[in-house]
Amino acid sequence: MAGVQEKLYPPIIGASIPAFYEENGTATIAVPFSMNRAVSRNSIKGFSLKIKTVQSNTLIAILDTDNVDAALLLKTATFKWSPVSSRVSIGQYLKVQMAYISQEGTIGYYSTVATVKYTTKPTVLIPNAETIDGNIPIFKKTYVGTYAPGADYSERPYSYIF
Repeated sequence: MAGVQEKLYPPIIGASIPAFYEENGTATIAVPFSMNRAVSRNSIKGFSLKIKTVQSNTLIAILDTDNVDAALLLKTATFKWSPVSSRVSIGQYLKVQMAYISQEGTIGYYSTVATVKYTTKPTVLIPNAETIDGNIPIFKKTYVGTYAPGADYSERPYSYIF
């Protein structure tokens, strides 16, 4: 049927997403998601992210991204936000909702709410890491390092990706 537009039901996101921080004036927010089975890949051009405060539900920003192929491959939509620090404070929790953007540019239904924390860039150091030709060998299974949370001491490490 010509002229019938597919409904863009929301992507499925978890109740919380990984914390983000600002670096060189820009923050990267990564939102893991599952594709809604009622929406086809061909009907979406991008993603929209709505960011609100937890306390007062005040809309802070709406971000768009068009990295659909990378997002579907990685199951994570990535949004760039600048400037952040003038709008939120370190350690603040925010509410986010994500939606698909149609090929025509229409924003679909927003997902359920997830929380995210704005924090400082952590530093993870592995002193005396043995290298072979500048690369850390994969056969070594245990590394001992230190974690410095920056200015946000409320942020605790849960896992590292090495």
